[in-house]
Amino acid sequence: MAYFPQHIQFIDDCMTHHLGGLEGKRMLELGNQDILNSFWGKTFAPKLSEKDGKQYYSRRAVEHTSIDLNGRDGALKIDLSRPFNRPEWRGHFDVVTNSGTSEHVEPHEAQFTCFQNVHEVTKNSGLMIHIVPGVQELRGSGYWKYHCNNYYSTEFFRMLCQSNDYRLLEQKVMDELLCVCLLKLSDRPFMDDRRKFLSHVAREHGGAVYKGINDGQFNLGQRLAFNFLGVAHAVRTNLKNRFSRLSWRSRSE
Repeated sequence: MAYFPQHIQFIDDCMTHHLGGLEGKRMLELGNQDILNSFWGKTFAPKLSEKDGKQYYSRRAVEHTSIDLNGRDGALKIDLSRPFNRPEWRGHFDVVTNSGTSEHVEPHEAQFTCFQNVHEVTKNSGLMIHIVPGVQELRGSGYWKYHCNNYYSTEFFRMLCQSNDYRLLEQKVMDELLCVCLLKLSDRPFMDDRRKFLSHVAREHGGAVYKGINDGQFNLGQRLAFNFLGVAHAVRTNLKNRFSRLSWRSRSE
């Protein structure tokens, strides 16, 4: 998993506007997040000197905890598909970030557990920030196809808010990723309707699974290969749509 600078900017803006800043805040980061300053030949500004999320946020006086089965860069080896079972974490974190991580958690039923974990460790009035592949973007442009098996939607996050007493603070699409910031309004338990929850997580097949990414076997080259397949599919879809529109125009003329 990895941050691009614009993703970090989204997280920082959410924390600044809704928590009053970064300093002194307790953050839980799902996945060991590297920082990438370029993607498909495009270099982003400002260029960041930090190599990962822990380094970036620790330098900004954030009390940072990351979890990932790879255990790299100080991450705790914790499986997101299982309950955390850490009583000291209940209601502990000011912000929990999920950037390109939850969509790889399998099996499908474990999606419920993953989001329940996020709910339980977030404090009342804390933030939950998700940067994840959107199913509308997948079906519209084809981006992030083969990246994962789970895709999310605005309806999914609306359901989360209604079922768990959250407020949707921010929502945007960036790099064909759905970026949302949720505010936890109370300490009520996480929703117990698993079927309802899972029905809102769109399923595809052929993508990368969480354990595969984090066991050391799924390296950067393989990750880029999966993303290349998704982008190639998107290019093909966009060209097909463009030719379809041109063909329709020619017939109508």
